[in-house]
Amino acid sequence: MSVVETKPFLQTIAFVGNPNSGKTTLYNKLTGANQKTGNFCGVTVDWVSAECTLDAQKIQLIDLPGIYTFSQITHDENQDGNEDEQITRRFIDEKQFDVVVNIVDASSLERNLYLTLQCLELGLPTIVVLTRIDLAQKKNIHFSLFQLQKLLGCPVVAVSAKTGAGIEELKTLLFAKPEIPKFHLSYPPMIEGRIERLVNEISPPVSRSQAVRWLEGELYSQEQLSNTEVDKIHEILSDTAKNDAELDIHIASARYAFIEKLMLSVIAPSSKMLNVQFIKTSKMTRWIDKWTCHRWLGLPCFLAVMYLLFFFAINVGGAFQDCIEQMTELLFVHGVGDLLRSFFAPEWMVIFCQGVGQGVSTVLTFIPVIGAMFFALAFLESSGYMARAAIVMDRLMLFLGLPGKSFVPMIIGFGCNVPAILGARTLDHKRDRILTVMMSPFMSCGARLAIFTVFVSIFFPHNGQNVVFALYLIGILMAIFTGLLLKKTILNGSVSPLIMEMPEYTLPTFRSLTRLSYHRLKRFIINAMRLIVPVCAVIGVLSAIHIPDSDSQAGQQTALSAMAKQVTPIFAPMGLTEENWPATVGLFTGILAKEVVIGSLNTLYAQDMGTSLESEPVHYQQALYGAIMTIPENILTLRGAFANPIAAKAPVETLDKKAHQEMQLRFGSEHAAFAYLLFVLLYFPCVSATAAMVREVKRGWTVFSVCWTTGLAYCISVMYFQLSVWFMQPVVSSIWCSAITLVLAATIWGIHLVGKQKGSRALPTQIVYKSS
Repeated sequence: MSVVETKPFLQTIAFVGNPNSGKTTLYNKLTGANQKTGNFCGVTVDWVSAECTLDAQKIQLIDLPGIYTFSQITHDENQDGNEDEQITRRFIDEKQFDVVVNIVDASSLERNLYLTLQCLELGLPTIVVLTRIDLAQKKNIHFSLFQLQKLLGCPVVAVSAKTGAGIEELKTLLFAKPEIPKFHLSYPPMIEGRIERLVNEISPPVSRSQAVRWLEGELYSQEQLSNTEVDKIHEILSDTAKNDAELDIHIASARYAFIEKLMLSVIAPSSKMLNVQFIKTSKMTRWIDKWTCHRWLGLPCFLAVMYLLFFFAINVGGAFQDCIEQMTELLFVHGVGDLLRSFFAPEWMVIFCQGVGQGVSTVLTFIPVIGAMFFALAFLESSGYMARAAIVMDRLMLFLGLPGKSFVPMIIGFGCNVPAILGARTLDHKRDRILTVMMSPFMSCGARLAIFTVFVSIFFPHNGQNVVFALYLIGILMAIFTGLLLKKTILNGSVSPLIMEMPEYTLPTFRSLTRLSYHRLKRFIINAMRLIVPVCAVIGVLSAIHIPDSDSQAGQQTALSAMAKQVTPIFAPMGLTEENWPATVGLFTGILAKEVVIGSLNTLYAQDMGTSLESEPVHYQQALYGAIMTIPENILTLRGAFANPIAAKAPVETLDKKAHQEMQLRFGSEHAAFAYLLFVLLYFPCVSATAAMVREVKRGWTVFSVCWTTGLAYCISVMYFQLSVWFMQPVVSSIWCSAITLVLAATIWGIHLVGKQKGSRALPTQIVYKSS
């Protein structure tokens, strides 16, 4: 089955290169796309395509995940290679393209040329593109493009995605049809002899490049070969293993020897001396790493960076939140209601439209805090610090049975769990990928942060920063607990060592940061709007439908409250009373997306069991002025906010005034509110995250994650609330705590038994690639 449809295009071109070589940046420049870029490996986790047009002709460009080598060498029976590299290997093996554009980082030319040689050995029509020319020049690296093109036997062009230099020349080459390069790399006689045997003695004939990959240790498929040929290959490879067990090292050495000679031919003699500017840059990087990667100081530095990140998101971003919230509510809730009533619209229509407006207002209120969070994460990724964070956390990750590299997707989970789950495919072992995915939902995403800030401003105005920090810490501890449990039971196994490229520190441009943040925020807002607005509209309608109720003083109740009251007793042990049924509705709507929770609560509490959102006349000019003036007021509090970010922000107005009062009244105590936050922190991953899990680790592990997170959330929140009210009801609380302890113990014992039965079968078998 064809991977890419090529008929509508003049030709299809695959972009291949090392991670962090500028591949995706160049792809965005040529196509106008907005793929994510970063200063660490594993940014592209799937291939993406876009069009490029020149003189009414179209070509298709495919951006493949970064890869260091096409060779799939497996010395560990449990290692199957990370999935983004497998995507690139499969794509290249299936040859569903016309031309390969090999992106080479000119500032690290020697290392990047290893993949170039493999492209040429595979006999693929290749164009070599040198990127980051400006950085190479800063390093005083100058080379002859003509000589490089002559030695490689394929077109070579130098470009700068930053300035646009060389882009037009590259476009011309892309629309041409380059010939297959006539490149031949000679190996030592002991390797050439075995290559010749494999090429000449196997039927159907295999290519020279495939023979080399077999000798490197790549597994071969038996599907298209007869038993005789399989035995013949086994005989040659067995002879290889018997006489020289490290042929892959000799093959790599031969390639690097060729690259070394090539470098001597193409690099200008003056480039062999490093200039003062480059030395200063290197010293700066080493000086910063002396602190950020220190054995003991690295972790405090990391915690300080995380604190600054949350300060920036909550306070600097939050300085604009009150203004946006008040203005959008004025426009989309009160304004819509007044407009409809002026046209004598029926009350049900007013309620429905105000529900939609409330959903829009709730989503737009997220923009300052979530946007600031995305901006800060983009800075950490682009500057090069994210790779250092993985190094710092490597020892803790090893304790959990994970490589330090798994920390990168987990830290991204503080922005959103979905890319964190998808980012786990950059890990080399499937065991590591599953374990990372199982832990990722416990990383408190930006949507949960929006919920936390509202609750702490209402219930914990004087120590809000401690409450939020405790919630984040509890989430991390539950992730650690889950990781240790699975490591000791179902997912026991060895840990792969951390091998990670350490890029130099760079100062990303404001334009690149805003562009990346904008597109992340845009996706977040669109997805949130899709869910929150319909949910708020439906809640508004259900809150307006009244049914008879003999227990109520008014003799009736809303349809929504009737349904929620049937379920609320399940959550009574964690402090939710029947009167607080809106909180129950918030939990169920939060399954769609955690962003929906605040919108649901705001709609329900503000309507006060069915009354309209419109309760008082609004003075629009005065309200608009008050909204704008919240910006300088909040900015003036930033100095004091550093010690107490949440209390200084105090976004009480993110909920309607009536909703704020109703929430305080119905929760009744800080303990019930905190138990509710614990459940929100730990329970069911949102629908998007669950779908990402199904894609990455299949249904079985997804079902386990949903059941485990929700069950753990219920147990922890009930345990906390019962302990907090133990002096008021010691017998009842003791019974609940004992029951929860027994359930947790039985669950852990059951997981242990499953792991004992499965043993090593829980780990995957090796992936065997088909012969080309």
